[in-house]
Order: sequence, then structure tokens, then C-alpha cells
Amino acid sequence: MSTVRVAIVRGGPGGGFEASLRNGSYLLSQLPEGFEGFDIFVDKEGIWHEGGVPVSPERALRHADVVLNALHPDSVEAVDAYRALESFSVPYTGTRPLSASLATHPLRSRELLRKNGLRAPHSMEVKKGKKAAHEIALELFRSFPMPSIVRAGKELWLAKDFHSLERALGEAFKDHETVLIEEHIAGKRAAVAVADEFRGKKHYAFFPMEVAFDGTSERLLYPGTFSQEEKSMLGLAAHTAHQALGLRHYSRADFVVHPKRGVYLLSVNPFPSFADDGLFSDSLGLVGSNVPDFLKHVMSLARDKKER
Repeated sequence: MSTVRVAIVRGGPGGGFEASLRNGSYLLSQLPEGFEGFDIFVDKEGIWHEGGVPVSPERALRHADVVLNALHPDSVEAVDAYRALESFSVPYTGTRPLSASLATHPLRSRELLRKNGLRAPHSMEVKKGKKAAHEIALELFRSFPMPSIVRAGKELWLAKDFHSLERALGEAFKDHETVLIEEHIAGKRAAVAVADEFRGKKHYAFFPMEVAFDGTSERLLYPGTFSQEEKSMLGLAAHTAHQALGLRHYSRADFVVHPKRGVYLLSVNPFPSFADDGLFSDSLGLVGSNVPDFLKHVMSLARDKKER
């Protein structure tokens, strides 16, 4: 059997740069037998490199049979770099750019997911404009559910009262013109991995993992403390989100389970990091599979040009 040449594309503009580098390196180390990988680096300006030399995307991919996509686009510029994969005939793993853009935009994606029967925290974008943080905080405190979460890029602050809300907005507006504020829902955190055409199902939701956060890092717990009903609800919600957003090959959905109000979707990640969060490796292990076999599976899906 001939060797399949795999281009691992990693890096790219945006805040996901470092995670993408780690994920690409990990995926390169996990290639199954019969697959030969070579590294394609995209710098923070969106310039592609092969062997340390700047090249066009077309030239970088000229010898590839399939692209194992490790880019983590989280901005317009990053999605533009990711979109370059669409310009060539080389099949690639992961979600297509249009669905990726939708999934990584919290307000637009939550609006669509609500239309598909899922619940998400109330949220809105807040622009800095000419108003002081004090004025904006006062307006929000009078109209927005408290406590709340203020998000700016990858940073977040918990606002329990007016003063902590004012401080959070002040910090967020130092480096960002627009921030996201969302209702804080207390409860158990959960994460669910989803894969396409796996175990005889078009979209397969793995066992829900409980997420324990110590303030700096997360631990994934199985079976966790979820009831059987909660597990069923989480699996169905992850499946629904993956399908509604038009995601492809794999995704990660994060939830909070309120003791009385039920399951709320927090985010959907079409670019889960196999290197960093362990969700896929742990989930695959629970069903008797592993990362190399799964990579072979998704590369086969990409090469067969199977759609979501």
C-alpha cells in the first residue's frame, strides 16, 4: 500500500497561534502507520512556510494527499488564512470556513442554536464608545441579569455586583473596543466531543465529561456526577449543536448544568485541541479507540469528500 502524504498546517493569525502550534506538533506525532507527515507553518501575518522558507499556500500543499488541519481561527484574519485551504483541490480535515466563522461568533451562533431548541445564557456585545466604564456599568447593572461574565478575547471576569462589573469593564476596555457580557449560570460544567460517521452514526456524541476547574487548568472527570437524564440531555444537545452549525468531522461543546434550570450551552469549538484539553483522547479511550485511529478515520472522510 502506498504511503499517504499528510500536510499538518498549524499556526496562523489570531489568539489561537500557540495552541495551534502545540496541536499540530502533537498530531504529527500521532499519525497512524502508512501516513507520512510534513510540517506547514503559517506565521502570525498569515504567511505560509515550508521548511522555514516563505511559500504560497499552493506550493506548500503541492505534494499533499490530505491536509490535517491544526489551525485555530478565532478572528477575521485567522479565518482568511484558514479559507486558503478551500482554494485548492487538496482535501482537508475540519469544519469549512463559513461554518467555522459562525461557530466562533458567540452571539450569532447562540441565536441559531436557540432556534434549534437549545438554551444559552443571555448575552450581548458592549462597545466602549465615548462613555466611561462607570456609565456603561450603571446602564448594564440596571438592565442585565446579575451576576454576569465579562469576556474580552480569552480573558474573563466574574461580576457579582455593580463595583465588580465596573472594574471588569475597565480592565476589558484597556485592550478591547468591544466586549461580551453574558449571564452567569451556576452549576456543573460539562464537555462533550462529537465525531462524524463514527460507530455507525452520522454524528456521534461521546460520553459527557464533567469539567473541574481549579482556577488555572481544567480536569476532565468521567463518569462525573451527572444523572442519566442529564447525560442524555448533554449528548443530544452536543449532537444538535454540531449539526445546526454545519460542523464537519469533529467538535467540542461546553455546557453548564444548573440544578433546577437544566442544560445551557456555553460554546461550541469546531477546532478542539487534541494536544491541550484531552477531551478527544479520553473520550476515544472510553469507547476502545485512540487518536491515531481517529485521525485515520477523519482523513479518510476528508479524502472521500464526505460532507457533514
